[in-house]
Amino acid sequence: EKVDWDGVRPGGQLVYRFTPPSAEVKTGAPLVVREGWAAVLVSQGRVADACPPGAYKLDAPSVTALLGDDVRWNPTRSSFPVSVYYVSLREWDGQAWNVRTVADAPRGGLHGTCGFRVVDPGIFLGALIENDPNGLDSFPVTNLRNVIQTRFGDW
Repeated sequence: EKVDWDGVRPGGQLVYRFTPPSAEVKTGAPLVVREGWAAVLVSQGRVADACPPGAYKLDAPSVTALLGDDVRWNPTRSSFPVSVYYVSLREWDGQAWNVRTVADAPRGGLHGTCGFRVVDPGIFLGALIENDPNGLDSFPVTNLRNVIQTRFGDW
């Protein structure tokens, strides 16, 4: 069972959770990380490691080394309790934002554009998971833009 995502999904994704049909990643599964993405392995709600673009094999030694004490290798086990998230590494330029509710804002509110990119996918995903107790399946670019707008509104 290959762990691979082509990076195509409407709406522009910053984060996408790969969900294998069996709900767990199979031992020996190939992990494919395409250009412009990083794969982040998460176990028990904690980030274990981030893999840059390339091809990997998720076998017992590699996953045990990544997850440490979170996973004790059992030779009879055919899968790992790990989630794989793909995080976009591309630059997101020209993201428009606006705030209309700021009391001291000039007529028409505040607005502008910003650009960003994820520099450390492990830290970025860890912050998202920490702030989303219901679990994270995907995180579109519009969600980050909404966070920016909200922060300006609070300011």
